[in-house]
Amino acid sequence: MRSLRRHSTYTVHAVDVRIQNQLITKNRTTRAEQRRWNRDAARKAHDILEDRS
Repeated sequence: MRSLRRHSTYTVHAVDVRIQNQLITKNRTTRAEQRRWNRDAARKAHDILEDRS
């Protein structure tokens, strides 16, 4: 029975690590998209202000 519990614990840990890695990857992608959007917005705002001068 101990062997089964140990195996189950390792399996749960492996699944947990895999899900965490997937979430990290998704979060990294989302943050990169947000940074790109922010850079574009800042560039457009800069261009608008330059046109006014």
